[in-house]
Amino acid sequence: MPRKIIPVLDMPKDKEHQVISRVLGRLYAGEDPEDVSDVQNQKCLASIKKICAEMDTAGRRRTGSTSASKGWPVTRGQQ
Repeated sequence: MPRKIIPVLDMPKDKEHQVISRVLGRLYAGEDPEDVSDVQNQKCLASIKKICAEMDTAGRRRTGSTSASKGWPVTRGQQ
C-alpha cells in the first residue's frame, strides 16, 4: 500500500501504454528523468515534476519496488 497518493492527470507511458516507473521514481525524487525518448505522452512530465516540487517529495523516494502498481506514490487523477 502506498504511503502517499499524488493525483495527476496522466502518467508517462511507453508505446505499449505501460507506465514507465523509472521516470516516475526520478520525478518523485526531484531528479532529472534522463532519457525520456520512450515516453509517448511527454506533456505529463512537466505537470508531474511541478506537483512533486510543490509537495516537496525530493528525498522521499521509496526503495524496493520499482513498479507503479506496487507502491509508487503517484496515481492518475480523475477529471
